[in-house]
Amino acid sequence: MGAIRREIPTLAPKAALAGLAATQYGVFSRGQARGLGVTDAAIRHGLRSGSIHPMLPRVYCIAGSPESWMQRVIAATLWGGTGSFASHMTAAALRNLLETVPAEVTMTTTRDLRSRKGLRVHRVREIRACDAEIVGGIPITETTRTLLDIAGQAPIDLVEVALDRALHRRLTTIRRLRWRLNDVGARGQPGAALLRGLLDERPLGTVAPESPLEGRFIRLLSREGLPPPQRQYVILADGVFVARVDFAYPEHRLAIEVDGYAYHSGKRRWEKDLERRNAIEAEGWRVLNLTKRHIDDNGSETARMIRRIITRPGRG
Repeated sequence: MGAIRREIPTLAPKAALAGLAATQYGVFSRGQARGLGVTDAAIRHGLRSGSIHPMLPRVYCIAGSPESWMQRVIAATLWGGTGSFASHMTAAALRNLLETVPAEVTMTTTRDLRSRKGLRVHRVREIRACDAEIVGGIPITETTRTLLDIAGQAPIDLVEVALDRALHRRLTTIRRLRWRLNDVGARGQPGAALLRGLLDERPLGTVAPESPLEGRFIRLLSREGLPPPQRQYVILADGVFVARVDFAYPEHRLAIEVDGYAYHSGKRRWEKDLERRNAIEAEGWRVLNLTKRHIDDNGSETARMIRRIITRPGRG
C-alpha cells in the first residue's frame, strides 16, 4: 500500500500533462508542467528516456506526436510567453485569410528574443490591447493589425485576397482599418501606403468578394480599364426575388457569375443552376459564367468580351 501511495503524486501530474499536451498538438512548456506538479527532474528523465523531445528552450513535445505547422506555432508562442503573439503571415494563416500556410512561423514580441531556424521574431516596444487577442488558446495579433503587418511584407495580390476575406467574414471593417492606418501610418508603418490604396478602391458599403477568384476577377476588370460592376446584385421581377448574382452591370442587364468547377458538380445542382439561369434570362438579362480559366488564363479575351457587351448599343 505504501508503494502505491508514493506513486500517486507522480502519476497524476504526468496524466494531467498528457491531457494538456493533447490539446496543444503534443506541446507543453516547462512552466505548464511545473504548474501541474511535474518536476524538472521528471522532465530531464523524459528527455533521457526519449518520451519527450525538446522543441525550443523550455518547450517540449510528447514523443510520437505528429509534426505539424500548428505544433510549431504553439511551441513558438509558449516559448515567447507573456507579450508574444503569432503575427504577420502566421496570424493570417491561422484566420484562413491565405490560400496556403507559410513554411516559416512568425511571432511578434516585446521580449528580448531572437529569430531561429523556421521562426522569425519581430521585436516591438509594446503591443496595444486592441492589437492582440486569444483565438483557440493561441495568442495572436488582431485581424486589423495582422493586415497592417502583412501589407509591409507580402505581394499586393496576397494582401488583397487576405483583405477581402477578412472584410467578407466581418473580421474587421474598412472604418476600423482606416482608424488604425491613421495611427500607425503616421509613424512610417511599412505597407501603410499599399493598404491605404486598397481601401481607397473599397469605399464604405463595398461588398467584399466571397472568394479569391472573385477578387482576381475584380482586379482583371481594373487592369483592363473596365468600370467596376455591382457586387452581390439582387435581380427582381415586379418586386419579387429572382436571383442574387456575383456581379452585375444593371444598366446593361448583364449578370456575371464567377464559379469554381466543384460549384456545379452533381446532376441536381446542375439542373437547379439551369433553372436559375433561365429565370434570369427570362427577365431580359444576359448571363456570363466565368471559371478560373476565363479569368486567370484568358483574362484579356474575357475583358474584351465584357467590353463589347457593355458598349453595344441597344442594351439596357
